[in-house]
Amino acid sequence: KDSGDKIKTARNAYDTLTDAQKVLVENYKILTDAETKYAELVKTAEDEAAAKAVEDKINAIGTVTLDSESKIKEARAAYDKLTAVQKALVGNYDKLTAAEQKLLELKDEAAANEVEKVINAIGTVTKDSDDKIKAARTAYDALTENQKKLVENYKTLTDAESKFKDLNSTVSVTFTLLGCSKHNTDQVHTLVGGNLSTWIAKKTYMVTPGATVKDVLEMALAAAGMSYKNPTGNYVESINGIGEFTNGSNSGWMYTLNGVHSGLGIAEQTVKEGDVIVFHYTDDYTKEKGGTTTDEDAVIENVEALIDAIGTVTLNSKSKIDAARKAYNDLTYSQKQKVENYKKLTDAETKYAQLKAADDEKKAETVENLINAIMSGSITFEDDVKAAQKAYNNLT
Repeated sequence: KDSGDKIKTARNAYDTLTDAQKVLVENYKILTDAETKYAELVKTAEDEAAAKAVEDKINAIGTVTLDSESKIKEARAAYDKLTAVQKALVGNYDKLTAAEQKLLELKDEAAANEVEKVINAIGTVTKDSDDKIKAARTAYDALTENQKKLVENYKTLTDAESKFKDLNSTVSVTFTLLGCSKHNTDQVHTLVGGNLSTWIAKKTYMVTPGATVKDVLEMALAAAGMSYKNPTGNYVESINGIGEFTNGSNSGWMYTLNGVHSGLGIAEQTVKEGDVIVFHYTDDYTKEKGGTTTDEDAVIENVEALIDAIGTVTLNSKSKIDAARKAYNDLTYSQKQKVENYKKLTDAETKYAQLKAADDEKKAETVENLINAIMSGSITFEDDVKAAQKAYNNLT
């Protein structure tokens, strides 16, 4: 490699000769061979320098993280620009391919972790979980097959979808039956008067979406062993022998839906989740019109029922507490004063907040322990870091 000047001097000297003189140079082949050999040496040095530059870029990648992508791409681009001879001189090419594979794995894990967070965000499945479940399903379906295999809580998603389907295949409806006996016409028994007898106490019934008041009524009567007549299919003529005109020309059966007398027949009026039905007899239907006291009582009873439905407070009680709170907040000031179990709602909210805080603290402590357990240089270092990062990402 150091022969360049000597070869150049010899070449210049030879080239200054006349043609007659050149013929007399007996070792000219030594010069041409030297030039060829030197050119090969120079080319090899250039190839080695190019390969070394790429090796340096590959070594600069270091420990592969999600932030290593630019260095990996830079090293790959530099390698791909080399000639075949130069590529053969790159001694750490396997380190580049390993880094590319590692980056791909990290990206897959990161994508899977994000989907796991969306799935965990579903929480307790209620009839209002549709948006969260759809978001989780969309996020999961957008993953590659390899990424899907890394989602550890996929069963949580499928269970949520199944639970949501079950919840929306039924609706819960509250039903009460208030009746009356045959008596003299000078005695007036009405819902608004509050002097009817309870034939079927308030109870929740599960029916399919699209069910009607007629469906709920028949379910309740069958369970209570009561008979009724409904010749038109849409109007109750009598229940257990007490019927239209039994106690006068204005007497008969009526019902309220969420505190309001419906203008639809029992086979026409559909019900939805949380509806409150009060089926009642009246001695005089004209006195029931505008029965605001009864309407208000039904609304208040519905709120009290939602509060009672909270039951024992657990970390899964949020949807029930929220439903009761919303129903209570929708009341007027005077109606709120009549809710007898309001303290049960506030106690439930306090208890849930305490449980949530304790659960958050416990989860945070678990993550702290995972982080503290990481030991640099240990065999399980990378796995420990991944586990801690994943646990941290799953925190709220």
